[in-house]
Amino acid sequence: MKRTVKLCVVAALSLSLLCSCSEAPNQGSSENYNVAQAEFGDTVTTENEYVGYTFEYPKDWTVVRNDGMVAVKSSEDDPNERVTISCTSYSSLDPTLAVLPYWDGDGTDENPGYYKKMQETLGGRFEEISRSETELGDTGAPALKVVYSAEIADKTYMFGQVISIYDGTIFTFTYTALPDIYKAWEPALTHAVTSFKIK
Repeated sequence: MKRTVKLCVVAALSLSLLCSCSEAPNQGSSENYNVAQAEFGDTVTTENEYVGYTFEYPKDWTVVRNDGMVAVKSSEDDPNERVTISCTSYSSLDPTLAVLPYWDGDGTDENPGYYKKMQETLGGRFEEISRSETELGDTGAPALKVVYSAEIADKTYMFGQVISIYDGTIFTFTYTALPDIYKAWEPALTHAVTSFKIK
């Protein structure tokens, strides 16, 4: 039950980071960043002493949270053009849990799935747009990327979430943007995931 509440809070925080509205980390680069680097320039690396991982994000973005959840936002002043990427981590209560059962659940009250919990927490109309398999950075752990839209307070947002479970920990990247600009910054989410490293 406490874990469900935490997940709901994370979803709400991701939205508030987009609707609302540091440090100078070390320079970083990635061989997997060819397309994104051409579009966004150099990246910097964010580290968090509480969570034990790093990932890279575009150089002109800002760290807005680094306290158990790492969140970065793009530099636009207009909130309608701003996007955010956050990463959270939680210990899994089930050491055998895999990504798909975590996301989709099994239809029982004990495991309704992360996606259903998000729907119940945020309300509004949800529509899954796509899902694909990927990997979590240098861990090589299988990951699921799901893109979906949600109507919240009469406004539609798009989300790209990448979920992975590695060494008993659930990692969740959440990219949030308005539909018109979602595609423009989606490579930054891809780069964050591919540059992910455990410290």
